[in-house]
Amino acid sequence: MNIVKDVSADRNTAKKFFICMICGCPRRELDTQRIYSYFIANGMVFSKNYKETDWLVLVTCAFIREVEDWSIYQIKYFLKHKPKNSRIVLTGCLPKINPGRLKELGEFEVLSPRELDKFDGIVKGKVRFADIRDSYEKPGFSLLADDYISFYTLRNILFHFELSKTFFLKCFFWLRKTVKILGALKVKLPDHICPDYYLDPREMLIIRVARGCIGACSYCVIRFANGRIESKLKDEIINEFKAGLKRGYKKFVLIAEDTGAYGIDSHSSIIELLNEVFIIEGDYKLILDDIHPQWLIKYCDDLVRIFSKHHSKIDFIISPVQAGSDRVLRLMRRPYKIDSLKDCLKRLQAEVSNLKIKTHIIVGFPGETEEDFEKTKELCREFRFFNVRIFGYTDRPNTEASKMSGKIPQKIINKRIKRLIEDIEAFAKEPRR
Repeated sequence: MNIVKDVSADRNTAKKFFICMICGCPRRELDTQRIYSYFIANGMVFSKNYKETDWLVLVTCAFIREVEDWSIYQIKYFLKHKPKNSRIVLTGCLPKINPGRLKELGEFEVLSPRELDKFDGIVKGKVRFADIRDSYEKPGFSLLADDYISFYTLRNILFHFELSKTFFLKCFFWLRKTVKILGALKVKLPDHICPDYYLDPREMLIIRVARGCIGACSYCVIRFANGRIESKLKDEIINEFKAGLKRGYKKFVLIAEDTGAYGIDSHSSIIELLNEVFIIEGDYKLILDDIHPQWLIKYCDDLVRIFSKHHSKIDFIISPVQAGSDRVLRLMRRPYKIDSLKDCLKRLQAEVSNLKIKTHIIVGFPGETEEDFEKTKELCREFRFFNVRIFGYTDRPNTEASKMSGKIPQKIINKRIKRLIEDIEAFAKEPRR
């Protein structure tokens, strides 16, 4: 893993750049750090003041409509207030998810997550983008441009008060930021409202094991931006892990769009990778992010064996179940049966000491009946997931789900979310049987 140093001869004359990660996931945070390292390697200087820069890089997200709206809102701001001669490069998932909305905004360079090597043709630096490896060090800048965005959002909430969708978006993201800060400060929050994990690079090293996935979920647009799976070489992952241990990291996140699909394109598997990782001696904890439930089922015997043997080194795993109804899972094009998943979850919870499992749930998928929703509630009750991230369904462009009939009114979705949260809180207080 590389640590890129500032090679500019004169910070006063070198070109300056600003990166704003408008909103995003850990995968885009890795991309953002890599972009930062690329600019530094090519002799440029990071500036916290976007009004004094030659380059503005905006990293977007758009996996749900509300987040897309927030990205568009921030892009408009930067387009309006950017320095006259600065150039904007827009990346992240939004360019592939909804390019139509970007065409209305103005002129700027657009790169999807799988096109970042095109920075070479835009920046024309001596160091190629391909030569900059993934790294999630303590960054030389704020990945979310927190100082700027937090102040700007609060200022607008206080001084541009209006009861509108945009206003509530601003409030939502200010609260989201507050939750993240409290987590970094070790303020204890109820598990059901916490993010999957706090991305504090002082404690945690994120290692990308693959890009893309093999899924065809009917609601998902992330796959449009990230394409088919491309696994990283196993030796490269192991070297990153060992290097992180030498630098004193205690927690490691193995991450991909679908971590469980690792190796499916290279005659390997997530099981082979885990066996290699756990050979490594050291005081560390492992987090496995976004393991599609189909891989829990497929590799259940192996996972039970590995997790049982190394349970002291497992912090938690995240497996997005999404629904507790077979009918809804079919509509979602999720290739597993709920009973098969339950069998695996029961084995993991029974045979692996203190294993923490986190999940994601989508409420209000088109056609979801009250009976379907009750099955999802029962799934959460039965397995007492350590954390449940709940998303209300929203249409996303060019997805199969967006064209389905049986759309659930937003009021009903909101009520179901409220009921599910209340039930999860109640489940947490009940003694386990």
